[in-house]
Amino acid sequence: MEFLNKLKSCLNEHIIETNDILNSYIKLNNYNTFFYYFKSKTGEFFKKKIHYSPKPINCKMKNQDIDFDVPSDTFENKIVPVTLIIPAYNEEFSIGYALTSLLNQTVLPEQILVVDDSSSDKTGEIAKSFKEVTVVKTPKNSGSKGHALNYGLSFVKSKFTMAMDADITLEKNAIKKMLEYMDTHSEISATCTFVLPKKIKTLWDHTRFIEYLFALSFYKSVQQMYDSIVICSGCFTIYKTNDLKEVGGWPTHTIAEDMELTWVLYEHGKHIGYNADTFCFAVEPENFRLLFKQLKRWNIGFFQVLKLKWKNMKKLAVIREFVIAGLLDTLIGIAFNIALIYYTISHLDLSRYGLFIILDIIMLLIPSLWLAIKIKMARQLLRSLPIYLIFRILGSFFFFYGLLSVFIIRKNTIHFEKGHK
Repeated sequence: MEFLNKLKSCLNEHIIETNDILNSYIKLNNYNTFFYYFKSKTGEFFKKKIHYSPKPINCKMKNQDIDFDVPSDTFENKIVPVTLIIPAYNEEFSIGYALTSLLNQTVLPEQILVVDDSSSDKTGEIAKSFKEVTVVKTPKNSGSKGHALNYGLSFVKSKFTMAMDADITLEKNAIKKMLEYMDTHSEISATCTFVLPKKIKTLWDHTRFIEYLFALSFYKSVQQMYDSIVICSGCFTIYKTNDLKEVGGWPTHTIAEDMELTWVLYEHGKHIGYNADTFCFAVEPENFRLLFKQLKRWNIGFFQVLKLKWKNMKKLAVIREFVIAGLLDTLIGIAFNIALIYYTISHLDLSRYGLFIILDIIMLLIPSLWLAIKIKMARQLLRSLPIYLIFRILGSFFFFYGLLSVFIIRKNTIHFEKGHK
């Protein structure tokens, strides 16, 4: 009731029929849906100056902290030659945040396009409540993120195309910084960004936070130096529309459409960039079932692309070395760890394994801590590190799961399963 009282008090300052809105809430019985329904019914309200406190109204829903943050000065922002595509299937609990984040940008795309992949929930209804957003619906559920993106691409006429997952939120000047990067690097066809967890609460959130810091501050930065980004992540990416259409849009042969598209662009002689100064924030899995789906998709997708594209990609010198080095690092690292654990147990000698752990932590911290200090999250890094050291074994398990599924069992999975609610 506190939420409704705050809302009612601010509405009383404007010529808005409060009872109609509250009745809509009772009918919909959903905070998230209600808020965006409220926004759609009071579009003029958002054009005016807000007289109440700009502090977001918070509430709890399905274990998430929800910030109902009203976009400010949205209608005065500069329009840029970008169409932003959000593929969405049953994303009623996240699509509102993504769209609000977009409308808070310092520059706005000329078109925001939500591709409702025939959702069975209120995804399309919530997206349509934003009058700045165009919603298109696929004839039937494609079961593929790549298919949904290509459906949206057919409506794109702008110079640049951005793709963003429905669970992503952006820092306020993300679109502006991505465009500036593309303007200053005219030779590249696509650019990806730095990803961080939207919240860090669960054990897996802590683990993913460390993984993102290390992989993006070290691996991705080194790949950038050699013009050899192995995966242009699909969380939030910008493309030159002509180059994207030239290669046929997003491939649909695997469940890792972002990695496959990256390699297809290389096959066509294109260049990929990495903008480490632009941040987007992803919703991580809330439970093991969702985590299993996400890790299964990532690892099976990686090996699907490797199997499909290796014949051509092994001809590209630096990319080839990065992929081989990554595979060997994982395989040898796991074997060495097992051997060292066996030695420690059989000889009752913890000193060598302890030394290995210390060296491992130092190597992990050198790039990660530098970046964590830069983004003012050093304390969070140190809090998350012990959890990461324990739970990273899950990554190794799913690595072999993907390897066996693709090359031994020959499981040809192309149905996309998301890793969040």
